[in-house]
Amino acid sequence: MIHQKLRHSYQLSQIGNVDETPVFFYLPSNRTVGYVGSKTVTIRTTGHDKTHFTAVLTCMADRTKLLPMVIFKRKTMPKEKFPAGVIIYVHPKGWMDTDGMLIWLQKVWGRCPDGGIINTKSLVVLDQFRAHLTYKAKQCTARSYNTDIAVMPGRLTSILQPLNVSINHLFKCKLCELWSAWMSSGSFERTAAGNPKQPSLSVINLSTAQSILNLSKSAL
Repeated sequence: MIHQKLRHSYQLSQIGNVDETPVFFYLPSNRTVGYVGSKTVTIRTTGHDKTHFTAVLTCMADRTKLLPMVIFKRKTMPKEKFPAGVIIYVHPKGWMDTDGMLIWLQKVWGRCPDGGIINTKSLVVLDQFRAHLTYKAKQCTARSYNTDIAVMPGRLTSILQPLNVSINHLFKCKLCELWSAWMSSGSFERTAAGNPKQPSLSVINLSTAQSILNLSKSAL
């Protein structure tokens, strides 16, 4: 990556990092409130502890954060109307795949706030996840978006991946705060048994956008 930067003299606004992180529909705080001496504390839950989706986050070296992308675990696109600010994709297992990468390139990477990076030589830093490095994804990245690819060595993402080191945890903390506020508000629907239903996909979409907006530039 250093060799490429020296060769092409990329601007900081043209160097980006993308990463996928799993997020659960159930996001309880790691703190509870109870009476002194209480042996148990009741926690309100939706009962969807293992239901998850994938959040795809992208940041640039100048600290700009691009649009987040959400991958829901389903086969068809949801029919409900979503608030703007998050790109929606679906996959039977809730994972990123080649088609998802092409959509990310078109709707996230190709929509940089400074007017786009398509016509300017740029660099994207990726880990070795298979969907990032398929022939189709690499060809589209290089030819359609004039973007070079830097691949991090295996088992070093916890050290070299900027999003993994700085952003993903903070993003989930912000999302957890919004989830707690949503649960406390009582605005959720209930099942026939009286239990809270999991948040709708549109609520998840809006919360994801707000979590990204709430991250300060100092996070990078």
